[in-house]
Amino acid sequence: ATDAGLLGPFDSVIVATPAEQAAPLLSLNDLEMARAASRAASKPCWIGMFVFAAPIRTQDQFFRDRGIVALALSNKIKPQRGTAECWVVHATPAWSKDHVDMPSHQVSAVLLEAFWQALQHPPIPPVEALAHRWRYAFPAENTLKSLWNPDLALGACGDWLAGPRVECAWQSGFALGRRMELSVSDPVHADMY
Repeated sequence: ATDAGLLGPFDSVIVATPAEQAAPLLSLNDLEMARAASRAASKPCWIGMFVFAAPIRTQDQFFRDRGIVALALSNKIKPQRGTAECWVVHATPAWSKDHVDMPSHQVSAVLLEAFWQALQHPPIPPVEALAHRWRYAFPAENTLKSLWNPDLALGACGDWLAGPRVECAWQSGFALGRRMELSVSDPVHADMY
């Protein structure tokens, strides 16, 4: 049910949310799926984005694991990103967890300071600074790929089922689609995906 009323009927329902959000939804109909989601805890990640008026003179356009900076990269190293001096800075999962409820403007200031320290560069004020909390950034390793209950026509997919990268979320969705297809055309082999 939604604020707009009841939706449906549906032939199938797919839950494609982080594990922590999927568990309560799945628990209403399939306890095994809910248990799998409950076991896939995620680590958070604070991400800062900083835009500067002029290029930063540094040889490092990409670096990892310097203090609380897990990853920093210049958007210029990505294809078709333009010429703006824009950097994305990821905090470590441990720091992000310890500061998960810190206001974003404070996180932005801390990440910017850590960025300059990591580069060993004098600070330059950004023309724009943003921070975003990615609460479910890094799910625990899992090899289930997808979940599918053909009797209920209920499925789940996401990176929490296949691995902690964006392509894993796609692979999980693909695997679930294949399982759904096979549950109709070849039920014996549906669990191969």
